[in-house]
Amino acid sequence: MRLVEVIPGLKTAAWVADALASLGRRMAREPVLCRDSPAFLVNHVGRAFVPEAQRILTEGIASPADIDRILTGAPGFRIGPFALADLVGIDVQHAVMESIYDLFYNEPAFTPFPVSAQRVAAGLWGQKTGAGCFSYQNGRKIEPPVVPAPTARPTSVWLQRSAEHPELETPVLELITGAGVTLEAGAAPSARALIVLTPIGCDLTSAILDCKLEAARAVAIDTLFGMQGPRTLMVTPATDPEFREAAHGLFAAAGQPVIVINDSPGFIAQRVVAMIVNIACGVAQRGIAAPADIDKATKLGLSYPFGPLEWGDRFGARRVLAILEHLQTFYGEPRYRPSPWLKRRAALALPLATPEGR
Repeated sequence: MRLVEVIPGLKTAAWVADALASLGRRMAREPVLCRDSPAFLVNHVGRAFVPEAQRILTEGIASPADIDRILTGAPGFRIGPFALADLVGIDVQHAVMESIYDLFYNEPAFTPFPVSAQRVAAGLWGQKTGAGCFSYQNGRKIEPPVVPAPTARPTSVWLQRSAEHPELETPVLELITGAGVTLEAGAAPSARALIVLTPIGCDLTSAILDCKLEAARAVAIDTLFGMQGPRTLMVTPATDPEFREAAHGLFAAAGQPVIVINDSPGFIAQRVVAMIVNIACGVAQRGIAAPADIDKATKLGLSYPFGPLEWGDRFGARRVLAILEHLQTFYGEPRYRPSPWLKRRAALALPLATPEGR
C-alpha cells in the first residue's frame, strides 16, 4: 500500500509528525496527516461501504452477490462490500465496526447490523473458514448465478421526464428507441405502456404516488452512474410480473446484464456513494484531515475510483444532499442526516474541498 497515515497526539511535537512524513516518503509512501481520532482516517471514511450494504441486505432489497455486482459495475469499486468482508474476515470486520461504533458513542451513521454478528457466531468468517457471505471451494469463491434476461419486451414505454436531471435520461431514451420499442410522447401513459421512472434518491413507491401513476406498470432504472455495467432495475410489491419481465428484457438490450432489486430510496449505488461522501464531509468538518488528504487516503488506502469529496463534486453536492435528505425523510433516522460541511457547500454552490473560512 502506497499510503501512510501520520497521526500526532495532543502532546506530540510538530517536528515528530514532519519527521514521520519524511520517513514515509523515503519508504515510497504517500503520507497524509490525520488528527488523533477513532479509526484514524481510512477506516473512518470506510464506515459507509460495508455497513450501508448490510443495511440494504437486511431490508431484502438485494442479495450479497447482486449488491456486489452493482457496486463493482458502473460505480467502479474494485471489490464489493461482501467479497471484501469475506477477504478481511467477518470476525475481524465486525469487531472493528462494533469498536468504532462504541468509540463514537453510538453514532447512528456507524451502526453495525446483526447480519455480520450472526455469521461470526456461526463461525462463517469468510475465505479462511470456507464460507461467509459467499461459499468457497479450494480458496475460490463460488459465484452465484446471474438471473438470465427474459425475451419479453413492452409494446410501448412512457418515460417520466424530469426537469431536475434531464441529461441523465438521454441514455434511457436512446436505449428505448434503439431497441425498436415505441416511446410515447403524451402527457400521460397509455393503458398498456410500461411506465419508467429515473428517481434520484427517492424510492419508487413515493415517486409513483407523487406523480399519480399506476403502480402495477411502473419500474425505475438507475441512471446516475451511466447505463454501462449491470443496470439496476427497481420494482415495488405492486409491480405486475408481466411488466417486470418486459422491463427486464428491454433494459437487457445489447447484452447488458440487468439486476432487479426491490424498492429502495436511492437504489443501491446512489445511497452507498452518498453515505461515503457524507461521512468524508464529517471528517472534514471535524478537522480530522484536510480535504486533499481525505481524497488521497481514500483512493490509496481503499482503492475507491474517486476520493469521496471529489466524487461528491462529480455528481454535484446538491444532488448528494438530495439523496441523503430523501433517505432521512423515508427512514426518519439520524443515520442519514447530512453533514454541515455538505449542506453549506451545497447551499453556496462551492466545491466540497473548499476549506473553512478561518
